[in-house]
Amino acid sequence: MDLAVNQCLEENNISREEYVAIMNVTSSEESDDDLEMKYKCALHCLAVAMNIVDSNGYVDVELVDQQGKLSADNYVAFTECKEENDYLEDMCEYAYSFVICLQTRIDTSAFNSDSE
Repeated sequence: MDLAVNQCLEENNISREEYVAIMNVTSSEESDDDLEMKYKCALHCLAVAMNIVDSNGYVDVELVDQQGKLSADNYVAFTECKEENDYLEDMCEYAYSFVICLQTRIDTSAFNSDSE
């Protein structure tokens, strides 16, 4: 996974430090319109590298579930975010909007538990 992160950041001319700083700001108060496209594109690149998107570039909740064994609540969160964002045609905007949607709905504690 670390290799994929490095590759996506490099492809979009972003340092790791810069990306972390931007995502911390974005998750709290920055407007979507003010965020450079390269950061949004890096998110889509990561989704592709993680093999969680379908052939059209949209998140495939079943693939996400196979990768991370989603809790029931998080499965619903991914499904709702997919339904809310699958109309977007720009894959960079799509990935960014999807992540922002997840930030308000996902239970991160479910990722810290050992599931079968």
